[in-house]
Amino acid sequence: MSQPVSRTATVDASPSAILKVLTDVKAYPQWQKEVDEVELLATDEQGRPQTVRVNVTAMGMKANYTLDYRYPAENVFEWKLVDGDMITANDATYTLTDNGDGSTNLNVEMLLGVKWKLPEFMIDQMIQKAVNDYIKGIKSQAEV
Repeated sequence: MSQPVSRTATVDASPSAILKVLTDVKAYPQWQKEVDEVELLATDEQGRPQTVRVNVTAMGMKANYTLDYRYPAENVFEWKLVDGDMITANDATYTLTDNGDGSTNLNVEMLLGVKWKLPEFMIDQMIQKAVNDYIKGIKSQAEV
């Protein structure tokens, strides 16, 4: 299992615009190249995604997993792994801090683990790249 990855980036958008990107699960395949398909299985009482099934392909390998989406506080969004075929961990917390100037500090903390038969250093590099690409994708969608 890899170590948690933490990254912070400034996004030229409001926290609500970023949360909109994070909760528009059907659009994930448009800005996350590893995501093949997303299925919304359940929503909460406010209509936000609650249970989501994701199919991905990375480094030529496929995986399917289910996430539980949580909203523990204002401008905080999380997901936790419910189950997965090749994914052993996929937990993330997104903390959004409004800078008061139209920009937001986005802090991402993510723990990923896979069963793929690859050297550990390759898995670590893949996870680091995935988190960086994820932040770039969020920025590209929110900064419009």
